[in-house]
Amino acid sequence: MEKVVFCGASSIYGIDNFGDQLLRDLYMSWVKEVCPKAEMEFLMHKGLYSRKGDWVKSISSADLLVFNGGGYFGEKPFLNDGWIKKIIKKMAWGLRNDDVYGSAFRIAEAQSVPVVISGVEVGPISNPIFRRVVARAINYSSYCCVRNGESHSNAISMAIKGKKVNLAVDSAMSIDRDRINDLYPESLPSRVDRADRFFMLGLHVHELTDCADVNYFKGLVSKVRDEIPNGYELKIVVIHDQKKAGQHPARSADAERLLVNAIDIDHVLSYQEPGQLLKEVSELDLVITTKLHLGIVARSLSVPVISCPSHVIKTKRFYDYIEELDFCDYNKEGFKDGLPEKLMMYLRSGQYDGMCVKEAVKKSAKTSELNFKDAVSSLLADGRP
Repeated sequence: MEKVVFCGASSIYGIDNFGDQLLRDLYMSWVKEVCPKAEMEFLMHKGLYSRKGDWVKSISSADLLVFNGGGYFGEKPFLNDGWIKKIIKKMAWGLRNDDVYGSAFRIAEAQSVPVVISGVEVGPISNPIFRRVVARAINYSSYCCVRNGESHSNAISMAIKGKKVNLAVDSAMSIDRDRINDLYPESLPSRVDRADRFFMLGLHVHELTDCADVNYFKGLVSKVRDEIPNGYELKIVVIHDQKKAGQHPARSADAERLLVNAIDIDHVLSYQEPGQLLKEVSELDLVITTKLHLGIVARSLSVPVISCPSHVIKTKRFYDYIEELDFCDYNKEGFKDGLPEKLMMYLRSGQYDGMCVKEAVKKSAKTSELNFKDAVSSLLADGRP
């Protein structure tokens, strides 16, 4: 029986985060389609510099190691920190990445286990140790595909001459309504209560730091309300995307409390599991989000998105790649010159049947899926060297 081992963001954060769990489930479903009997395992990180004996055992016995979407071969910009703190944080980020992705790669390389890289982000990488590891992984891999133009340029700069590095949109863009049911056939029903003459706005804010942030989102909601035709009532739903204990859900809860006190919220949806959240997002007319993957699946489901990114680099790259950078307020200016023209036309229309991404984007997602399946099928058929 073939064995495939995965290493992605879920290896660090677990699967109680919507985006990480969705990508894990998506990639595992793709492997299952081409090799139904394959044994699949996801590496789990147990802390910085923890012993990797179980990883050695898992990877050594595998026929393939997959670095899947959600993996981030790079670092945050830490824009709000002073230069000394920024250097320290970037070093820590690089060490953590090396301890996860670097450790997994070194074991695979030592044991001659084939590697597939699919849907990852690459760069910037200031840590020279981790940069060398990423370069080696790219060049060692049997198949490599990154998820946006800047990642592609960074990967190419580290690749040896003649090494093919593929480029495709984030794998989560392959999600549609049919795939929701395929991935999560037993998912919970949606809690979004749709009705005629309602405009359903999903507000997904995972962190607020001060009243200025509250006023920022209050201002965005006001801009949306001003464009909706008379006769429509704005309904606002607060969305969560994490359920585990820890600092991220705590910050989300704090954000919820501040928003509820400042904005007329109709309903708060706690996060239960990905299938339910996907159904709920599909029934919204607009999403305002600070995070990447909730925005990605909303666009994949033809729901327009206003992005207010907390992680600027990777989020800005995504919206630039799908040619919707004007929907991404990466400078947190609150669209002072007005909402994007395409969005205003949609809001004013009174016809809220979705806003599709360009056909080339969906085609890119499908091509990425097919290429990944072909690579996995071929490598598993060939067996280990």
